Amino acid sequence: MPAIVQVQDLRKRYGEIEAVRGITFSVERGEVFGMLGPNGAGKTTTVEILEGLRRADGGSATVAGIDVFRDPSGVKRRIGVQLQASAFPEHLTAKETVEFFAACYDLTVDAIGLLRSVELEERAGQLQEKLSGGQRQRLSIATALVNTPEVLFLDEPTTGLDPQARRNLWDLIRAIRDRGTTVFLTTHYLDEAEVLCDRVAIMDEGRIVALDAPQKLIGDLLSRGFSKPTVQQQASLEDVFLDLTVRDRIALFFSLIVPLMLMVIFGYLNLGDFGRVSIAVDDQAKNAASQQLTGVLRGIGTLQVAELSTDEALGKLRRTELDMLIVIPGDFTIAPARPGQAVPQLIVYGDDARPQQVAVGRSIITAVIDRLSFAVTQTAPVVGVKDESVQGVRLRYVDFLVPGILGVNIMQLAVFSVAFALVADKQRGVLRRIMATPVRITNLLTAHVLTRLVIATGQVAVLLLVALLLFNVTIVGGLVPLVAVALLGTILFLTIGFALAGWAQTENQVPAIAQLITLPQFFFSGVFFSKNAAPEAIRPITNLLPLTFLNDALREISVQGATLWDVRTQILGLVVWIVLGFLLAVRLFRFERF
Repeated sequence: MPAIVQVQDLRKRYGEIEAVRGITFSVERGEVFGMLGPNGAGKTTTVEILEGLRRADGGSATVAGIDVFRDPSGVKRRIGVQLQASAFPEHLTAKETVEFFAACYDLTVDAIGLLRSVELEERAGQLQEKLSGGQRQRLSIATALVNTPEVLFLDEPTTGLDPQARRNLWDLIRAIRDRGTTVFLTTHYLDEAEVLCDRVAIMDEGRIVALDAPQKLIGDLLSRGFSKPTVQQQASLEDVFLDLTVRDRIALFFSLIVPLMLMVIFGYLNLGDFGRVSIAVDDQAKNAASQQLTGVLRGIGTLQVAELSTDEALGKLRRTELDMLIVIPGDFTIAPARPGQAVPQLIVYGDDARPQQVAVGRSIITAVIDRLSFAVTQTAPVVGVKDESVQGVRLRYVDFLVPGILGVNIMQLAVFSVAFALVADKQRGVLRRIMATPVRITNLLTAHVLTRLVIATGQVAVLLLVALLLFNVTIVGGLVPLVAVALLGTILFLTIGFALAGWAQTENQVPAIAQLITLPQFFFSGVFFSKNAAPEAIRPITNLLPLTFLNDALREISVQGATLWDVRTQILGLVVWIVLGFLLAVRLFRFERF
């Protein structure tokens, strides 16, 4: 009968380190085979290759007649895996945990029967978090047996258990072997290997340095004249083995950076911009006089001046994104008036929804014209002003606030929840345990994405309901485009969350790094106050932040009645960020690191 595990010239390299150096061995059906070795010997890499969790660089390996390299999914369907840490999804009972892992194989099993086989039937309804260490290890073995495996891989199954729990688990392993299942065991307890294993392979520096039955290895050692000063002069497997063979600094760093960043942000935020008047100038004359007028206006601190075309500026006025527009005609000049000659006339448009800002801006424009006229002609003003009113959006602060709150809620949910959940599962070994089943990685990630999309939709619905009932907020552009943009924003920030989960190594790193990503957007992307509060020098950058695109689109739909076509620029910005986030997530989110 052919061996159930066959390995030939297996090799694996990590950069300059050759972890597995051309090892060859086999495991017979129905035996308990042990693999021993010091840390860094290559045993974990070898086992993960056989489990289909890691790719080899060379050689060949078959498990239960399946080529590991060609069909790792087929191997996973024929083996059971118990990792060193008992890694289960949270908030499941023992019975539900067994059923969850059975579902990973598309199987329906007798969960109670499996729990009975590992003496956990009475704990079926208990949350797995409440089980003792020994019970959790038994549950881990039960989950590894859901597919009736031909080979059961056990990774240091008794680590951390008390002596009684260890002995009980030994009895369970013997019972599994007696039912015809081959057991592949790794352990640091050499007495355990000596008691349980039919044969053991000892690895050191990537090579197998010994392979035989424990008693045969001990006999060989004694035959070479080995002895030690004990009452009973005999060797153990431990003697054979020996013969052959802070704290999170990144989290601390970011915990300092975040407070420093807050201090810098608030130091540079120009919250006084609430009192500034935003004015667009359409200079159709482009002569010395018009440039002089524009230059004087730019030099007044109360005004925020930008050059725009009349059509673009009027659109901003109607959306209350601008306070005033000054149109300088082509015949503009500042010169003494001649009898019978019409004076140049500025056209000044004002947003009727911002009467205070318009009044301040109008008085400043009048004063500037008076000063320039007197300086040139020593007479009364020689420039006329024609006032026009534009109907803008009469915006309450709560109308401005609600889209920003929606945007920041989506960002926080997507980034923090995904990063925390995946990093926690990564640290506890849940992801690696699931990866040892045939479940597809794409299905696992899709489940995370769909779950967050459903949660985001629910949270947006709750926030909108509160805004509608308590503050009488009206979504002028309709709920459908608003929700569509919100879901697009959720996908964007989910990609960032996945990238963060791939980069962070511990849960302690997640909040600090996530805040480093989200806080600048929180303050500079128009959540609680205008984007114009940001220093002018960095506005070209803040206008390109992902939350800025999301908030601008949500606000235009909610307040100004914009359609999806109207916010196509913002949607394009979101799509570009989604592509960048996806590429970053693919780069950083490597399952082999888990």
